[in-house]
Amino acid sequence: MQFFRPGLAAFVGAFLLWNFVRILNQCALRRRRMLAIAALVALVAYPMSIGPPCWYLAPFTRRPHAAIISGPPRFVRAPHIYWPVGWVALHGPQNLADLIFAYATFGTGGRGVTLPTNRAGDSWYDSWTHQAKCEFGYFEDNL
Repeated sequence: MQFFRPGLAAFVGAFLLWNFVRILNQCALRRRRMLAIAALVALVAYPMSIGPPCWYLAPFTRRPHAAIISGPPRFVRAPHIYWPVGWVALHGPQNLADLIFAYATFGTGGRGVTLPTNRAGDSWYDSWTHQAKCEFGYFEDNL
């Protein structure tokens, strides 16, 4: 009995320590898995979120000289937070830019969309310029 209690205490202590480390490792694995899922969702959700703000802003977009020129406004300006998407549309492959502009203009009622293309917000790329580039075959890879 004299050796049994300390041995049992050591066994229980080792078991509890092993179980604690096992739980920590499972939490780390779970954390890594959740981080990977969150990163994947962010990479998919961020570009897909450009459409709804453009569609929402379309009815509120006005021309600067609305009293002189009748008809729908020419462009809907995408929020500045989407400048990486605009940069990809300007500098990326034509098919990807086609997809970005098709999705962004889907619910705008025939209006074009202007995307910011840099962090400073002083460069913009619009869907009609992109369409003209497609029709005339003018892209950076052709230069």
